[in-house]
Amino acid sequence: MSNVGPRKLSTKVPFQASSWMNNKIDVIRTGTPLSGQIGPHSLPLDCFYTTEVYNNTVTTTEKTEVEMIHNRSTGIISLIKAARSPEYDGVVFIRAFQV
Repeated sequence: MSNVGPRKLSTKVPFQASSWMNNKIDVIRTGTPLSGQIGPHSLPLDCFYTTEVYNNTVTTTEKTEVEMIHNRSTGIISLIKAARSPEYDGVVFIRAFQV
């Protein structure tokens, strides 16, 4: 019987206000980001992801609400902000849990 629990990995990916495209940023898993993309986050595919997004425009501790969609086949994490909120510089913290 194994006492090994889920493996937790994490990373942070900074972004600029200009990274937002139509209120969305895609965090790519590998490769070079294109317009509307940031990253790569380099975390494994076979994981469950959680994210925390911080707006650095005013303070580095202002956590913001975004919708997160994770494509499990590509590892791309889409962050979608409310249309009424302005674009902002920030950082996304991603935690991956392998089970």
